[in-house]
Formats: sequence, structure tokens, C-alpha cells
Amino acid sequence: MTPAESGTTSTHPDRAPHEALALYEAILSSTLDPIVTIDARGVIQTASDSIERVFGWTPDELIGRNIAVLMPEPHHSAHDEYLSSYRKTGKTSILNRTREFDGLRKDGTVVPIELSVARVEVHGRVEPLFTGIIHDVSVRKRAEAEKELIQRLTLESSASDDLQTGLHSVVREIATTIGWPFGEVWLPGESRETDQIILTDGPCWFEDRPELHRFRERTVGREFASGSGLPGRVFRSRRPEWIGDLSTVESSRFTRRNDALDLGLRAAFAVPVLVGSDVVAVMSFFTTETCTEDRHLVDLVAAAAAPIGPVILRRRMENALQESERRFRDMVNRIDLVAVMVDLEERIVFCDDYLLRLTGWQREEVIGRNWFDLFIPEDEAERLRGVLREAGDHQTMPQRLESGLKLRSGGRRTIVWSTTLMHDTRGRVIGATGVGVDVTDQRRTEGELNRYREHLEKLVEERTAALETSHEQLRQADRLASIGTLAAGLGHDMHNVLLPARCRLDALEDDPAVSADAREHLRAIRRSIDYLQQLSDGLHLFALNPEDGEASGEVADLVRWWDQVGPLISRAVPKSVRFDAVFPEEIPLLEVAPHRLTQAALNLVVNAGEAVGENGHVRLTVRVSDDHESVSISVADDGCGMTEDVRQQAMDPFYTTKKRGIGTGLGLSLVRGVVQAARGTIDIRSSPGRGTVIRLVLPAVAMESAEARKTGNPHTRAVVTVSDPRVASLLNTMLRAAGLDVVVSTTADPGACALWLVDPDRAPAERLAAVAGRGTRILLLGSPPAGEKVDYPFIEDPHDFEALRGMIGEALNSLPEHPA
Repeated sequence: MTPAESGTTSTHPDRAPHEALALYEAILSSTLDPIVTIDARGVIQTASDSIERVFGWTPDELIGRNIAVLMPEPHHSAHDEYLSSYRKTGKTSILNRTREFDGLRKDGTVVPIELSVARVEVHGRVEPLFTGIIHDVSVRKRAEAEKELIQRLTLESSASDDLQTGLHSVVREIATTIGWPFGEVWLPGESRETDQIILTDGPCWFEDRPELHRFRERTVGREFASGSGLPGRVFRSRRPEWIGDLSTVESSRFTRRNDALDLGLRAAFAVPVLVGSDVVAVMSFFTTETCTEDRHLVDLVAAAAAPIGPVILRRRMENALQESERRFRDMVNRIDLVAVMVDLEERIVFCDDYLLRLTGWQREEVIGRNWFDLFIPEDEAERLRGVLREAGDHQTMPQRLESGLKLRSGGRRTIVWSTTLMHDTRGRVIGATGVGVDVTDQRRTEGELNRYREHLEKLVEERTAALETSHEQLRQADRLASIGTLAAGLGHDMHNVLLPARCRLDALEDDPAVSADAREHLRAIRRSIDYLQQLSDGLHLFALNPEDGEASGEVADLVRWWDQVGPLISRAVPKSVRFDAVFPEEIPLLEVAPHRLTQAALNLVVNAGEAVGENGHVRLTVRVSDDHESVSISVADDGCGMTEDVRQQAMDPFYTTKKRGIGTGLGLSLVRGVVQAARGTIDIRSSPGRGTVIRLVLPAVAMESAEARKTGNPHTRAVVTVSDPRVASLLNTMLRAAGLDVVVSTTADPGACALWLVDPDRAPAERLAAVAGRGTRILLLGSPPAGEKVDYPFIEDPHDFEALRGMIGEALNSLPEHPA
């Protein structure tokens, strides 16, 4: 089995040792992710400079130590045994795979990482080395935990039986998630003495410590007026507030200052819980360490509290309704009830005084009159007559019913009746008795509450729709970035093809031997080439605002896909090269658009065809994982292979080993973009003279999927302010390929950013100085005005691709977080 097949790499025996060492050290010093090499006993041989950023150890401190120093238990104690087992059996589950582990920092804290390990056979060494590439995934894990927290809080607050229980669960979840030992809720209400808004202590959660119990005891019963104390100020301002050191604030601003300090609490912050512009609660949290303001933490708590506002408001309305019903029952017990007796002939035989007062009639005016004609509204009379007839015929009637009651004045009241049958001395039904409660006001209140509840539900639906819109905008931005990469590659390829054509046309037009008729043909050809050049220049700008919103929603059926594109891809290799494709019988659908998969596969097959000689062999192989959760697509060739240096840079944008004018350096970068957009992985196995295997692993279609959200960072932000749209498009592609967030702007102030590329005539010297004073690196896209001296690098001709790429490469090397 060859190294390419086993996943091992080898050092080149013909390369000078000092040259190989210099190359390896350059790679270690420039990589963003830490790279560590150990021997077969687990002793660290080399470590990249970036190891200190993730683990806190410098390379010099680690070299010579056992790799277990970077592992928490149980791997720390068991790692030597892992290596010993591998040396004996040659079996391991970690090589040539990316797996998630916990790493151990120098300070003892744990950091989540992704680890990829490869075996390296070194010429002249008996035992192999092992190289690991480590990726810090703590930011991603934190984002996932924060999203889960918000979802969990929304569910818990909605599912709780009462408001107090729900709020207690919410403040507990938030406090434990952020690692602060004390959290409390303050609820607004009206003071009976002053009719002003006050905040009273609500549910609270804290760790089981004596000092926190005492702090809670000293808090119970406190009240804060609007604008007073930390809860009151947050209530009035409707904005979060952070106190990083309680000892530095006056007691007038934090009335519990002395209690908090005596019991070991050192910092606090509070956030409002909003519904629209109204504050329905204030949450405050305390910790035992002083700390500077953490905007991310504040934003997280504010986001977690946001869905709780409508729940609090809904529960308040429900409590108000329950309180209204309780008061109504108390009222019924103390006031007169509506009472009436009606015989089977519908005549009134008795009524109480309250009925007379309520309707405005006198007793002598109603006794003996028809009950339905005098008191029941016409739209209900026939229904209630049927109830009375049913009572006479079958001796049964509903115990409770509701009806309107006409007033003498023409008004109407709503009565809820408790009914019973009247019997004579022989037990025969002779009529019915009704005792009723006037619920007119209660029904009006219930209607208002129902309308308000519907309004709240509508607000929740609108906010949910707004959140979905935001998610769709993020997904659209991801699609646009992928399309931009494709457009930049196609535009660049078209430019490379058109450039030699234009040069040859220039030579022909300068040749005096060309006839007049031929010159007319040449002019027609030039017009066509100019039109293609316009299409090339406008392609990327067009891709920045796509109209098709359905492309990323597609899935690929590989069998059907190959039926459609197989003839095209199989002819992408030279005629002398043998090509075959191997597909299993059953293949799940893939979460990747067919046209993007075609572009990726075509690039890989074309590259493989160019890498092999005559009578070479290219094979495309599809395999399904055992769990059917992913599918691998491999393109293998028996060509010249790659050196380790070329392999590591093969997917970098604009990197190519082909002759100028033939290769663009965007093919594998495009393939990587397709795989990353589908949340898959790509790896390259190759060595000189042994061919190359490039394997794509793509996820199969699942029932649920999640998308990570990333927020902007000024340290990775570049702003382009340039008049020429072609230059703007090219810069946008190059900078995004380098991992920067790019904004093409027309304003003279780029805001907070790491890099500003600007036309000299778009920004005066004063503006340049002000932006540079903020720590932004400035590149001028053109010569400065004559006689004006500037301290910023500039390029005379922004259309000079090589000069432009060189200047941007130097600028990226100067950015600490994004070396080129």
C-alpha cells in the first residue's frame, strides 16, 4: 500500500536539510491554527508559534515535553498507552480524520478543539513522526450553547405553570450559563402611597453558599423607584448597565453596595426585559470577581431575555383576568342576583327587586306578562322558548345558560343563568326558575383581554417572522459569497483567454501586409472580444445581487446527476487518458446543489487529466458511509503527484503551479468553497511520483439542519472605496479569499476596519490621517496628487494584477490576525 493510499506523507530525500528545515519553520511561523509534531513516544518535536494563542504555552516551553501536557483526563493518563498500542498493532481511530476533543491550556482551563493527525515517514528515521493540526472551536461551541440557551429559555418560560416559576427557571439558566453565582428579577408595579412606578423583588436564583443566602435575605422586601439604584436606572433608561467594580461606586448609586462588598460580591450588571419600548422586568446578576465590561455577555443575556417579555406580559394579563374573576365572585356573594320564575305559558310569576332595578320596570308592570316578549332579545327568544318547551315535554333543561336581558331603556345586559325546574305538589313540571349574574362588564373585560392576547400573539408572530427574515438574509449572504467566488474565477479565466487574443490582434493590425478586407474582419473580431471583456468585467458585479433565491435549497441525486453530466465530465480528460467512474447501488441525496457539484467535480477531473501523462488513468469513486449520513466523492489519478509544500497551498486562492496564462489558481479554491457551503470536508493525499487523491465528504440530506452565525469583527474587516467597478470586484474577490469581511463603500469614512483601500482623490489628507490614527492600514489605489507627500503605500496602476496582488500580500502580512 502506497503512502497516498494509507494517508502517510514522506520527506523528500533529495531536498537539502537546511532548505527543508527553513521551509518547515516558515510554515510553522505563518499558520493560524497550531501545528504540533511528536515522535512515536509522544514527545513534542516542533510546535508552531500559534500554539501559544490557543494553549498559553510557547513553542520553546513545549518542545521536549510529552504531548499529554495538552490533554485533560482521561486522555492525559492514557495517551502513552494509546501510542504503545499503535506501535504494537498499527491500528488507531485518529489518523486521517478530524475529531473533536477537549484540550488543556497552561492555566488549567479546558478548550474545545478539532484535531487532524497524519503520520509522517521521515527519511533516515526508524520510527515515524505524527503531525497534528489543531483548530480552536470554542467560538463555535459558545455560539451553539448561546443559541440553545435562548431556545431553552423560550420553551421553559412558555411551559411553566405560573410566572414566578417561569422566571425562576429563566434566571437560573442564564446565571449558570454565564457562570455568575447570583441572579434576580425585579418586577414593576405601582406604589399605593405615591402612585409611582416601583420595582419589587421577584424570583431569584443563587448558588448554595451562606454568603449568597445572606445577600438574598437582605434584598427581600426592598423596592426601587424608577431611576433609583441599578434596577431603577435600567428600568428608566431601558438600556443595560455594567458595574465592573462595586467598590468604586457610591452608595447613592448602588444602595446595596456595602451588603454586596461585605458578602464578597464585586461586580454586577443588569438588563431590561422589553416588550416594544416598555420594560416589563429587570434582570440583574452578581459575581465575586471584578471584571471589565463584556459586551458579548450583555448582548447574550439581553437576547436570552428578549423572548421572555411577551411571556411575562401574557402571564400578567392572565393573572389580571384571574384576579378579575376572583373579584367578580366576591362581588356576587355580596350583591343581589337576578331571579325570576316563569310558567310553561311563558308568563312571569315572580321576579326579585334587583331585576326590577336593573331593567327599570315596576313589579306590577311585569307580573303576568310574557317573559320572552318583555325581557329576551329577539335574536335569542326562539332558542330559549325551545329550552322551556323541552323542560315541559321531557322534564330536563340545562343547569347553566347565558342570554341577553333587554332593559326598558332599550339597552341590553348579559346574564349567566343557573336554572332549575319548578314542580307542583304532584311532581309535575309547571315552569322554570332562573337565578342569574350580570356578567356584562366581565364579558367586556374578557373581550378586551382576548383582543389584547391576540395582539400579543400577533406581535410574537411578527417578531418570529422578523427573525426568520434575518436568518434568510444570513443564508442569502452565504449564497452570495459562494456565487461571488464562482463569478470571480470565471471572470478571471475569461480575462486570461482574451488577453493573448488581443495581443495577437494588435500584432496583425500593425502588420502592413494585412489587406483592407482582412482588417475589416479583424475589427469585427475585436468588437466581439471587447464585448466578451465587458461581460467578464460585469460578471462579478452581477453575482453580488442574485435574483435566484432557490439554488441553495436544491439537493443532488447522484445517480440522476451523473446521467446528466457524466458524458461532459468523462470527456474533460485528454483522449489518451483512461477515465472511469465507480458508483454504489444506493446513494442518499446530498445537501449540495447539482450545478455546484458539477463545477467542483469538473475542476477535479480536469486537474487530474492534466496531471497524468499519455495512457494515464483517472478514476471518480463514490462511497456511502456506514451510517448513511455522508457520501465521499474521490477523484484519483496516477500522475506526477504533489510535494508537501504544494499540497498545503493547493486550495489557496490564486495559487497555481501551471504556466502563466494557463492556470488561474482558483480551481481548488472554488471546490473548497462548494464543500464548505455544503458543510462538508475536503482532503488531499499526494506525494511526488505517486499520484493524487482528492476526496470530498458531503453530508446526506437530514431532517434537520443548523446554521452557525457569525458576527462582524473590525479586525477582519476591509473597506474598498474605488471608482472603477472592475478594480472593486477584483479587490473584493482577493480579500474575501484571504478570509477578510469586505465592504465596497462610496463614503469617505470607512468606519472601524483593519484595511482601507481607497482612491487618492476620494479621501483628503486630513481624512487619511484620521483613519490611520484609529490603527487602520491604508493602501492608495493610484498615485497621490503631484507635490503631495504621503506616508501610505500606493500603486500607480490599480489594473496591474501582479503589482496589486503583491501590495495586498504585504498588507495582509502586516495584519496580526490575517497573515497572507
